[in-house]
Amino acid sequence: MPVLMKRTTRSAADLARIVRDAEVEVEIEGFAGAPLRGRVDRINPSTEAGSRMIAFYVQLANDDGRLRAGMFARVRLRAGGEAPVPALPVEAVRDDRGQSYVWIIADGRLARRNVVTGVRDERAQRVQIVSGLSGSEQVLGSRFDNLREGMLANIVSAEPKIAGRASLALAR
Repeated sequence: MPVLMKRTTRSAADLARIVRDAEVEVEIEGFAGAPLRGRVDRINPSTEAGSRMIAFYVQLANDDGRLRAGMFARVRLRAGGEAPVPALPVEAVRDDRGQSYVWIIADGRLARRNVVTGVRDERAQRVQIVSGLSGSEQVLGSRFDNLREGMLANIVSAEPKIAGRASLALAR
């Protein structure tokens, strides 16, 4: 007997990527093993009042009756093609009055670069960058407070010098 499961999108922009009969993977909290496979059964025609989220319903097989109402689940929907897309860590992207931006290092100085974001993957903590970067820029991947345009910036080796000395001492 199939079960219908309600899921909401975080953004109305995501709706264009969700189509009826699209395949989904569902991980049910407390169930070990491979995720369940299902499909998008229907999509609400309007947003929910207050949250502006859009509900869609996933149909899953439930022949053994293990699925129950109110169980928590994580739905993974492949929206669009399988081609890789440019993405950054979620914490690298800032927002200022609705404009997304990142900090890059250009000629040894910080520069603020406005970007347009796309799909956000909460699980991987990545956000797609649709435009604003060429792909060769060095982007700050973490949050830093009190940054200003034009500040001097230098990339330091990720490996601390103490760790290097410790490995030399062990090699003797």
